[in-house]
Formats: sequence, C-alpha cells, structure tokens
Amino acid sequence: MYRLYVALKEHVLYVDNEKNKLMRFYGTDSGNGTITITGENVKKYTDDWNAILDMDIEAEIPKISITEADFDDNNCTYPQDKTMWPSGADIVTIIEFCNKLNDEKTGV
Repeated sequence: MYRLYVALKEHVLYVDNEKNKLMRFYGTDSGNGTITITGENVKKYTDDWNAILDMDIEAEIPKISITEADFDDNNCTYPQDKTMWPSGADIVTIIEFCNKLNDEKTGV
C-alpha cells in the first residue's frame, strides 16, 4: 500500500489542488471555511471538475502487485484508529485498481 501511495501521491495532490481552485473560483466562502457553489456555477464547476477527472496521467506509475493476502494481519500493519482501516470494498477496489494498472502496463 505504501508503494502505491508514494506512486500516486503527487497526482492525488494535483487533483486535490485543482478541485480547491475550482471551488474557490465558482463558490462563495461562507466565512467559516465552507464554500458553497450555487446557481449556474454548479454546472460550470461540475463540467470543469469532470474534465480534470478525465485527464490522462502523463507519468510513469510503477507496476504494483497487491493481493488479498497483503492485507492479512501477518503482512500488514494497521493504525490504531480503526476508522482508518480499509473496508472489504476498499480492499477490492485497491486490488482491482492495481490489476487494471498492471494490465495497462502489459498491454492486456
């Protein structure tokens, strides 16, 4: 998981930064740190946000093999805060993501 995190970190930070820019551009700050997007700006924000999410990543993401066994207690260290533990659905999503990434690298 750490290898996957390191490989994707800069891309996730970029997407998060772009989302924050769009929210500030199209939204109104309520004064307590909450930004509200209303009216015609909702569609503009959604269109721009979808365009960002549809962008291709122009970087080399390494092949990372993760299996269900990697999440066993003997192979993985979980934080004390159980809310940070991945759910079964999270684990399946991570494994499928890595498999899809690896398929793209091998041309499958």
